[in-house]
Amino acid sequence: MLMPEKKLSRQQLYQGRAVSLYVDTVEKPGGKTTTREVVEHSKCVAVVVIDEQDNVLLERQFRYPVGKFLLEIPAGGI
Repeated sequence: MLMPEKKLSRQQLYQGRAVSLYVDTVEKPGGKTTTREVVEHSKCVAVVVIDEQDNVLLERQFRYPVGKFLLEIPAGGI
């Protein structure tokens, strides 16, 4: 399958330990160009745990960017 948008250029804005941030310039079908903001994250894995009663296991974890605890599926870096 062909990509509906063609990447023309990429500008790296930030590279950290866990994430890299980019701005891509892409050509859309029909020839117009636009930008796409891209966040690349290091390798990670997430697990959806379902018990015998069809309950989904969630964990409560503090997330600094939003300043509060969130319910999430278990996940981590590999």
